[in-house]
Order: sequence, then structure tokens, then C-alpha cells
Amino acid sequence: TLNIIALEFRNYYVIHYNLTGLNYKYCNILQVSLENFGGDGIDYSFVFDTKKWFYSDEDAINDAKSTTLLNGFDLIISKHTKGGRVKILKCKRGEHYKGKNVYINKVVSRRTKKKACGCQFEIKVKQVAETTSWMIHTSQDEKKGFHNHSFVVYPEGHRQVSGIIQSTKKIIRDMTVAQTKPEHILVAVKEKNLGDHANRRHIYNYREKLRRESFVGRDVTTQLLHLTTSSSYIVYINVDLDTNALTHIFMAYSDLVSLFQTYYWYVGIDSTYKTNMY
Repeated sequence: TLNIIALEFRNYYVIHYNLTGLNYKYCNILQVSLENFGGDGIDYSFVFDTKKWFYSDEDAINDAKSTTLLNGFDLIISKHTKGGRVKILKCKRGEHYKGKNVYINKVVSRRTKKKACGCQFEIKVKQVAETTSWMIHTSQDEKKGFHNHSFVVYPEGHRQVSGIIQSTKKIIRDMTVAQTKPEHILVAVKEKNLGDHANRRHIYNYREKLRRESFVGRDVTTQLLHLTTSSSYIVYINVDLDTNALTHIFMAYSDLVSLFQTYYWYVGIDSTYKTNMY
């Protein structure tokens, strides 16, 4: 069960209910000593499907991450062992907390984006012996099933938990091609995908990702020349032979050149080194 809505203490056990209130799962309450930053003392190993076989390690890792995101925390790949046959995934907040204060009621808020607090939660993705399949394994160490911090309640502002869904990405991609401004794209996303938690930063980041992907390994200058030639521009460049650096570039649209060749009278706009709207 992924959504915990009730807890009852009976004979040192915790009953985990799902949204229907019908199915539940027992787990022992373990006395684990961790630095407390708002943890609830619950072993979350039970949320993973440890009996399912996956075709690849990537499928198993994605399934584990999807499960954790539904519960309000995130996993990262910590390391690979045994020749890559074992992948260790840890809580994203697992880095040791470097502050002097330990107790949550005494911690002074620091001006930093780091959220590490020494969480020891850990699972493993292992290749099944003599097969190409993979499985998720929870840790036998009692400390590695608990979180010592609170989870995400509101996904807004948490990039890994909120993110943007595929339909939102398609909207951003199509409207970016149509030269739509980011603020208008955000309005369209909120109208069509009410369940998504996209904000303006998501729009900017994904637009930048699309722009970088269009480079296909080219640098900025090479990308500029690629766009001009693919759009039928007439291009002349000068290169310093000693430094191999681009010194001058001239470009003009082919239809415009044809107009100038037909009509000899034209208006010239003097341009300087300053960047302007022309």
C-alpha cells in the first residue's frame, strides 16, 4: 500500500491502510537511533514490489523511483557493485548533515539549497542469478528502511516530485515551435493539465532542454551556421588563419537578395556594434 491514512498500535505492530481501508500490511516497529529531522519512525521497505521481475536494471530503477515519488521522497543511484550487477539506491537526502545542530527544534535555517540530513534509507536493484532479469531488494539493516526527515506534502517547488508529465512536455514543445511566450505556455498547461504542478521554471528548463537537443552536439557558432544554411540564407564568413577563430560573418536571406537584384533602389539602415531591435 502506498497511501498511509491511518496508524494503530497493537502489540508493537503498525497497521498500514490504503485508501480503501480494506488491505493492510504489518511491519515491526524497530527501535532505531537516527538523527531526527522530522521522521515518522515507519519502515517504508514494504512499499516496494520485491517479487516482480524486470527486463532491465533501468526498468527496475524507474519502478522504484516512481514508487518513492508517490510517497513523497526521492531516490538516487549511489553506486554500482559486483561488476554492475547490483545497483544501490539511497534517499536523496542521505548525505551527512554538516551542521552543528542535530535536533529539529534547534536547527537554524541556513541560506543553502542543500537538504542532506544523513538519511540512511537504502534499497538495491540486483540482477537475478543466471538470468538477464532484475529485482528490487530491500535492506536487511533495520536502519536502512527508515527516514529521519519529513516527506514532501505539497509537490509544488520540489522538482523531482512535481516534474512535468509527457502531455505537458508535448504542449511546451508544440507551443515553443509556434514561438509562443513562456507565460502563455504556462497558462495553456494549467488549463489542459489540471493535475500537473508545472510552474514557470519548468517551462524555461524544458525549453532550454529542447534548444540544447536541437544542437545535436554542435557548439553555438556551428549551430548558427547550420540554421542559416538550412534556411537558405546566403552566408559569407572570414576566419583568422592563425587562430582559426571566426572574425566576420555576413548573412542574407536568398529572397531578399533576389529583391535587391531586381530593384536597385533600397533603404539602408546603418548598424553599429550595439545590439538593438533591428
